Amino acid sequence: MSSFGVTPTGFVAKTVQDILDDIEAGEKTDFGSDINVGAESILGQINGVIAAALAENWEVLNAVYRSLYPGSATDEALDNVAAITGVSRLPATRSSMVVTCTGTPGTPLAANRVVSTGNNDRYFSLEAATIGGGGTVDVEFQSEEFGPIPGVAQTLTIETPVAGWTSAANAADADFGRELETDADFRLRREELLAAQGNATLESIRADLLSVDDVERAFVYENPTDVTDGRNLPPKSVEAIVTGGDDLEVATALFNSKAAGIQTYGHPPNDVTETVTDSQGVDHTVNFTRGDEITIYFRVEVDVTSDYPATGDQDIKDAIAAFGQTLGAGDDVISEKVQSIVFSVEGVFDLTLFYLDTTSPPTGTANIPISVREIADIQTANITVVSTPV
Repeated sequence: MSSFGVTPTGFVAKTVQDILDDIEAGEKTDFGSDINVGAESILGQINGVIAAALAENWEVLNAVYRSLYPGSATDEALDNVAAITGVSRLPATRSSMVVTCTGTPGTPLAANRVVSTGNNDRYFSLEAATIGGGGTVDVEFQSEEFGPIPGVAQTLTIETPVAGWTSAANAADADFGRELETDADFRLRREELLAAQGNATLESIRADLLSVDDVERAFVYENPTDVTDGRNLPPKSVEAIVTGGDDLEVATALFNSKAAGIQTYGHPPNDVTETVTDSQGVDHTVNFTRGDEITIYFRVEVDVTSDYPATGDQDIKDAIAAFGQTLGAGDDVISEKVQSIVFSVEGVFDLTLFYLDTTSPPTGTANIPISVREIADIQTANITVVSTPV
């Protein structure tokens, strides 16, 4: 069996040198062993050109072979392989925020009005609105660019002026969108879905919940016993703790993925109850829990060098807020982890004071425990940074 091409261990492509060796060996067999095939000879140079061209063909064959398998396929080829098992790559989404538009009562604001942040990131309104009698109206805006576009709580700049519309501001940070799912993340999610598919496992249920539009985090717990457990889950029940997403869509995903005969549980006071109708027209009550978001406040004081950028204070806030986006239900806020993030900003020489707390102004220094039904909510508006040149 040839040691190149499809072998028992996979596809092995010939290199330029492998091809060149074959060509030279054939020439010496046909024309005599004393023929000059050196790299500086005319024949040797021709051989080199041909070998390079043939090596490209081997690379194409290797790429085609690898595109057949999810572990090695990339980009569109990976999309095609995953589609065979009904899994699609998560698309890029836009960041969003609620903007309070202030102005003369009765002023109409058409859709696609544009505001910009201090970083010149542009957001557009999704729907038409009219400024109310109190002189304000809240409107949902989305970023023009896809992905996690910063939108810290601040006064915004109106880029598409309208007579009667005087100012715009977002009281809370934008909810981050996401980049197009990477090949590595897509492969991992596909494996998790296939491993859980049809088994009604916790991972299967969680994967289905995370696939619901706008769901940010999802965690699933079960009580397989015949008595109420320590988390107050009833016997033979599952509890989904979810942030983001439409209530009915979340409930439907939970109903469709759980095992028959297993009840769903929502923990007060953040329990949600929805009615889901199955394919036979039968209504079912589905319960789940909305994660309780715990607001975390920070005060950070740093000594900085001349390398510290003009935007350094905001950079520290953004970095801490970005860390918060990685925390899930039950993830404690670890003081040392956040402190290390502060030093990721160029020019930070020393951290002279660091407080974190669930009340404002913060005075604590210890880690903040987060229970299984809670999620740390870290917003730049709740982070104070004081920098002092040294």
